[in-house]
Amino acid sequence: MVTTAPRPAARRLSGGEKALIAVVTVLVIVFLVLLAQRPGAAPPADEAATAGAGPGGSASPSATVNPVLDLESQGYSFQLPSGNIGCAMSASGVLCAIRSFDYPPPDLPGCDADTGVAFELDADGTSAACTTGTPDFGDVAVLPYGESTTVGEFTCESSEQGVSCSNAAGQEFSVRRSDYNL
Repeated sequence: MVTTAPRPAARRLSGGEKALIAVVTVLVIVFLVLLAQRPGAAPPADEAATAGAGPGGSASPSATVNPVLDLESQGYSFQLPSGNIGCAMSASGVLCAIRSFDYPPPDLPGCDADTGVAFELDADGTSAACTTGTPDFGDVAVLPYGESTTVGEFTCESSEQGVSCSNAAGQEFSVRRSDYNL
C-alpha cells in the first residue's frame, strides 16, 4: 500500500491581503489609461487610418495641422511644355506643383514648410498643400497647350497661362506663374 504525505491545508487570503490586491489592480488600470492618454502619444490605428488626406497625402482644408508633402517623390502624370508646372493624376484626385511663381504663397495654419508650390483637388474640393522639396517631373509626357487629359472624374487642361483642373462636381483650381485660384 502506498501512503501519501498529508497536504498542508490551503491558506485563505485575509481581508487585508484581498484589499491590497484590489488596490494594486486599480492602480495598474489607472496607469495604463494615463499612459494611453499622455500628450504626444500616437493615435490609435483606426484614427490614423481615417485622417482626411487628399491625393498626395495632405489634410483637408479644415485640418489644423497640415502634413508635409514631399514634392520630389510624387508620380507626376504630365508637365506643361514650359516645364514649370506638372501634375499627378489618379482616380482619387489631382496634385499640381509649380517650380517658379510670382504670387505670395497662401498661409496654411499648422504648416511649417513651403506653401504655394502645390495645389490639390479631390472629392472634397480644392486646397493648397504644405510641401517640401522641389517638384521633379522627370521624363513624364508633355500635355500640349490647349489640350486636356482626364483620369476618372478629374480633368486638367493645359494653356500658355498655366493649368486648370476640375472634377465632375464642378470644383476646380488653376495655377499659373502669376497667380492661383482655388
